[in-house]
Amino acid sequence: VRQSVRVSLRNLRTDYIDSLVLHSPMKTMEETMTVWQVFEEFVASGEVVQLGISNCYDLRTFRALYDRSEVKPKVLQNRFYADSGFDVDLRDFCAANGV
Repeated sequence: VRQSVRVSLRNLRTDYIDSLVLHSPMKTMEETMTVWQVFEEFVASGEVVQLGISNCYDLRTFRALYDRSEVKPKVLQNRFYADSGFDVDLRDFCAANGV
């Protein structure tokens, strides 16, 4: 994760990234939190402004990330489908928590 962010900063020729988004939750919440904590280090150093996650369709998973993180996700990037009721529960949680 650290190497990927460093390469991105170098390739983009910038000192910081506005929004760093985890592509999807990892296989376990512990693995997700391990990655997220590295992301948080980049926020603390000023190299990243905000964090987010994509492809997180389970409210329990997103809420666990939100509750366990020091730097709260500001972005949830998902496709919302009619078949899933447009994930109203996730969207409500996000609206209530400034995501």
